[in-house]
Amino acid sequence: MVNEQTFKGHWTELRGKVKEKWGALTDDDLVLAEGNADQLIGIVQRRTGESREKIEHDLDRMTSDMGTTMEKIRSQASSAVAGASESARQYADRASETARKYAGTASETAREYADRASDAARQQYEQFQGQYGDVVAGAQAKLADAEQAVRRNPIESLCVAFGTGLVAGVVVGLCFRPSRD
Repeated sequence: MVNEQTFKGHWTELRGKVKEKWGALTDDDLVLAEGNADQLIGIVQRRTGESREKIEHDLDRMTSDMGTTMEKIRSQASSAVAGASESARQYADRASETARKYAGTASETAREYADRASDAARQQYEQFQGQYGDVVAGAQAKLADAEQAVRRNPIESLCVAFGTGLVAGVVVGLCFRPSRD
Protein backbone atom coordinates (compact mmCIF):
# COMPACT_ATOMS: atom_id res chain seq x y z
CA MET A 1 0.00 0.00 0.00
CA VAL A 2 1.19 3.50 -0.78
CA ASN A 3 2.76 5.31 2.18
CA GLU A 4 0.38 8.26 2.69
CA GLN A 5 3.06 10.57 4.17
CA THR A 6 5.51 9.92 1.35
CA PHE A 7 2.69 10.32 -1.15
CA LYS A 8 1.63 13.71 0.26
CA GLY A 9 5.21 14.87 0.76
CA HIS A 10 6.15 14.22 -2.88
CA TRP A 11 2.81 15.02 -4.50
CA THR A 12 4.25 17.81 -6.65
CA GLU A 13 6.88 15.48 -8.15
CA LEU A 14 4.51 12.53 -8.32
CA ARG A 15 1.87 14.54 -10.12
CA GLY A 16 3.93 14.63 -13.32
CA LYS A 17 4.71 10.91 -13.13
CA VAL A 18 1.05 10.08 -12.53
CA LYS A 19 -0.01 12.23 -15.50
CA GLU A 20 2.62 10.54 -17.67
CA LYS A 21 1.62 7.03 -16.55
CA TRP A 22 -2.13 7.57 -16.89
CA GLY A 23 -2.57 10.06 -19.72
CA ALA A 24 -6.35 9.73 -19.52
CA LEU A 25 -6.33 11.79 -16.31
CA THR A 26 -7.15 15.46 -16.60
CA ASP A 27 -5.66 18.30 -14.59
CA ASP A 28 -9.01 18.55 -12.79
CA ASP A 29 -8.68 14.88 -11.77
CA LEU A 30 -5.25 15.59 -10.28
CA VAL A 31 -6.52 18.68 -8.46
CA LEU A 32 -9.37 16.59 -7.08
CA ALA A 33 -6.95 13.92 -5.81
CA GLU A 34 -4.43 16.52 -4.47
CA GLY A 35 -2.16 14.22 -2.45
CA ASN A 36 -4.83 11.71 -1.38
CA ALA A 37 -3.75 8.26 -2.54
CA ASP A 38 -7.13 6.55 -2.10
CA GLN A 39 -8.91 9.26 -4.04
CA LEU A 40 -6.33 9.10 -6.84
CA ILE A 41 -6.63 5.31 -7.02
CA GLY A 42 -10.41 5.60 -7.36
CA ILE A 43 -10.12 8.22 -10.11
CA VAL A 44 -7.56 6.13 -12.03
CA GLN A 45 -9.79 3.05 -11.72
CA ARG A 46 -12.76 4.95 -13.15
CA ARG A 47 -10.74 6.48 -16.00
CA THR A 48 -8.65 3.44 -17.01
CA GLY A 49 -10.40 0.36 -15.65
CA GLU A 50 -7.15 -0.91 -14.10
CA SER A 51 -7.28 -2.95 -10.90
CA ARG A 52 -6.66 -1.31 -7.55
CA GLU A 53 -3.69 -3.65 -6.91
CA LYS A 54 -1.98 -2.67 -10.17
CA ILE A 55 -2.49 1.03 -9.51
CA GLU A 56 -1.17 0.68 -5.94
CA HIS A 57 1.83 -1.26 -7.23
CA ASP A 58 2.61 1.46 -9.78
CA LEU A 59 2.25 4.22 -7.17
CA ASP A 60 4.46 2.28 -4.71
CA ARG A 61 7.13 2.00 -7.39
CA MET A 62 6.92 5.72 -8.16
CA THR A 63 7.26 6.76 -4.51
CA SER A 64 10.08 4.30 -3.79
CA ASP A 65 12.02 5.55 -6.84
CA MET A 66 11.76 9.10 -5.45
CA GLY A 67 13.05 8.06 -2.03
CA THR A 68 16.02 6.24 -3.59
CA THR A 69 16.95 9.25 -5.71
CA MET A 70 16.79 11.64 -2.76
CA GLU A 71 18.88 9.25 -0.64
CA LYS A 72 21.55 9.17 -3.35
CA ILE A 73 21.69 12.97 -3.44
CA ARG A 74 21.88 13.15 0.36
CA SER A 75 24.61 10.51 0.39
CA GLN A 76 26.67 12.29 -2.27
CA ALA A 77 26.31 15.64 -0.50
CA SER A 78 27.26 14.07 2.82
CA SER A 79 30.34 12.45 1.25
CA ALA A 80 31.40 15.76 -0.27
CA VAL A 81 31.12 17.55 3.08
CA ALA A 82 32.95 14.76 4.90
CA GLY A 83 35.77 14.85 2.33
CA ALA A 84 36.09 18.62 2.59
CA SER A 85 36.10 18.47 6.37
CA GLU A 86 38.75 15.73 6.37
CA SER A 87 40.95 17.69 3.95
CA ALA A 88 40.70 20.79 6.12
CA ARG A 89 41.52 18.75 9.24
CA GLN A 90 44.52 17.09 7.57
CA TYR A 91 45.78 20.45 6.36
CA ALA A 92 45.47 21.90 9.85
CA ASP A 93 47.14 18.80 11.36
CA ARG A 94 50.13 19.10 9.01
CA ALA A 95 50.49 22.79 9.73
CA SER A 96 50.30 22.15 13.45
CA GLU A 97 52.92 19.39 13.22
CA THR A 98 55.27 21.66 11.33
CA ALA A 99 54.75 24.37 13.93
CA ARG A 100 55.64 21.97 16.76
CA LYS A 101 58.95 21.02 15.08
CA TYR A 102 60.21 24.56 15.05
CA ALA A 103 58.61 25.66 18.34
CA GLY A 104 61.80 25.42 20.40
CA THR A 105 63.96 27.70 18.25
CA ALA A 106 61.45 29.77 16.37
CA SER A 107 58.24 30.00 18.41
CA GLU A 108 57.21 33.24 16.74
CA THR A 109 57.60 31.75 13.28
CA ALA A 110 55.66 28.68 14.36
CA ARG A 111 52.77 30.83 15.61
CA GLU A 112 52.75 32.67 12.31
CA TYR A 113 52.62 29.40 10.34
CA ALA A 114 49.86 28.07 12.58
CA ASP A 115 47.84 31.25 12.06
CA ARG A 116 48.33 31.01 8.32
CA ALA A 117 47.39 27.35 8.31
CA SER A 118 44.34 28.06 10.40
CA ASP A 119 43.27 30.88 8.08
CA ALA A 120 43.90 28.73 5.02
CA ALA A 121 41.97 25.84 6.55
CA ARG A 122 39.11 28.16 7.47
CA GLN A 123 39.07 29.63 3.96
CA GLN A 124 39.17 26.17 2.43
CA TYR A 125 36.38 25.01 4.72
CA GLU A 126 34.26 28.03 3.76
CA GLN A 127 35.03 27.41 0.10
CA PHE A 128 33.99 23.75 0.47
CA GLN A 129 30.79 24.83 2.20
CA GLY A 130 29.96 27.07 -0.77
CA GLN A 131 30.82 24.28 -3.17
CA TYR A 132 28.61 21.90 -1.20
CA GLY A 133 25.63 24.17 -1.84
CA ASP A 134 26.57 24.38 -5.50
CA VAL A 135 26.94 20.59 -5.69
CA VAL A 136 23.52 20.04 -4.12
CA ALA A 137 21.86 22.62 -6.39
CA GLY A 138 23.64 21.18 -9.42
CA ALA A 139 22.70 17.63 -8.43
CA GLN A 140 19.06 18.62 -8.01
CA ALA A 141 19.07 20.36 -11.40
CA LYS A 142 20.72 17.36 -13.06
CA LEU A 143 18.25 15.06 -11.34
CA ALA A 144 15.35 17.09 -12.72
CA ASP A 145 16.97 17.03 -16.19
CA ALA A 146 17.53 13.28 -15.95
CA GLU A 147 13.96 12.67 -14.83
CA GLN A 148 12.64 14.66 -17.76
CA ALA A 149 14.93 12.80 -20.17
CA VAL A 150 13.74 9.47 -18.78
CA ARG A 151 10.10 10.61 -19.05
CA ARG A 152 10.60 11.65 -22.66
CA ASN A 153 12.62 8.56 -23.65
CA PRO A 154 11.91 5.72 -21.20
CA ILE A 155 13.04 2.87 -23.45
CA GLU A 156 16.25 4.60 -24.49
CA SER A 157 16.95 5.42 -20.83
CA LEU A 158 16.47 1.81 -19.84
CA CYS A 159 18.87 0.70 -22.60
CA VAL A 160 21.51 3.23 -21.49
CA ALA A 161 21.19 2.10 -17.86
CA PHE A 162 21.49 -1.55 -18.89
CA GLY A 163 24.54 -0.83 -21.07
CA THR A 164 26.21 1.19 -18.32
CA GLY A 165 25.62 -1.59 -15.81
CA LEU A 166 26.98 -4.14 -18.23
CA VAL A 167 30.16 -2.13 -18.90
CA ALA A 168 30.64 -1.47 -15.17
CA GLY A 169 30.24 -5.20 -14.46
CA VAL A 170 32.84 -6.13 -17.07
CA VAL A 171 35.31 -3.53 -15.74
CA VAL A 172 34.83 -4.68 -12.13
CA GLY A 173 35.15 -8.30 -13.22
CA LEU A 174 38.42 -7.55 -15.01
CA CYS A 175 39.79 -5.62 -12.03
CA PHE A 176 39.14 -8.44 -9.57
CA ARG A 177 40.10 -11.29 -11.86
CA PRO A 178 42.91 -13.43 -10.36
CA SER A 179 46.26 -12.82 -11.99
CA ARG A 180 47.88 -15.68 -13.93
CA ASP A 181 51.44 -15.68 -12.68
